[in-house]
Amino acid sequence: MLGLERLLPVTKAFLKITVLATAAVCVATNGSAKALQVTANILNPSQVVTIPASGTPTLNFPTFTAANFPAAFAGLLPNQSLVLNTIKLTIAGAASGSFTVQNASTTQTVAVANNVYSLALVANGATATNPATLGNATSPVTPLATNGDISLVPVTCTPPAVAKSIVFGPTTFYFCQTPGSQSYAITSDPITPFNWFIAPTGGNINSISSLFWTSGAQANIPAAITFTTDPTKLTDGEPTLVNPNPLTFTVSATPSNSFITYDYDLVNNGVPAPLPILGAGFAFSATRRIRRRIKQSV
Repeated sequence: MLGLERLLPVTKAFLKITVLATAAVCVATNGSAKALQVTANILNPSQVVTIPASGTPTLNFPTFTAANFPAAFAGLLPNQSLVLNTIKLTIAGAASGSFTVQNASTTQTVAVANNVYSLALVANGATATNPATLGNATSPVTPLATNGDISLVPVTCTPPAVAKSIVFGPTTFYFCQTPGSQSYAITSDPITPFNWFIAPTGGNINSISSLFWTSGAQANIPAAITFTTDPTKLTDGEPTLVNPNPLTFTVSATPSNSFITYDYDLVNNGVPAPLPILGAGFAFSATRRIRRRIKQSV
């Protein structure tokens, strides 16, 4: 019995040390992460996006897979994985097109300032953070509106002429008024690159956890373009901004100007390594030897 009393504390202490060592290894391999980054160029440079849009333009990029980024996925252990954090897009290109300003005044010209139009890009449901203003000539709309023949009955006018009327005493006179107009070309080559987060972001089409980014050979990101006007750029006279001729945005043909960036973490998933298993086996073997010694001492 004296032998048993001496061996029991030793056995308990040995097992306690083994359990603590196993737990320590599990904690060390769980939850650690390393922030990393890779980039890839656009797969369809010179893509043209028009307004009004024709079809559904897309911007095509390699997906975040081992086939496309072998160096990033090389050497992963069974308990490690790559987890996407953010996806960023940089696009450069140039806009082209023209717009027309009409003037309904018969006495005063319209002053046209620069940057009547601005441009924004949308991809994956996210709008670029740095919309660009577009240049244009600043010459005034010198043509004035002209009036046609006066009639005592209502008249039918051919656009862009509009029907007008004027009252003198008891009589109403009708006539067609043709506005003055002038066209302006957009000057925007080159445009500063657009930068924005396309995941995660509010209102995006594909979230950061979507398989859209990690399945297949490429991601075809829906893209659109929006042109907005600043009415304060048109002053004096009676200006009207006519719907422009189709404005286009052409993605730069230089691959390094248009690319996608994947930010990701190398994550250890906390799967126990072989060491704790060996430790448990060693403890079991040692326990059997101690039990034999106990029986022999009794």
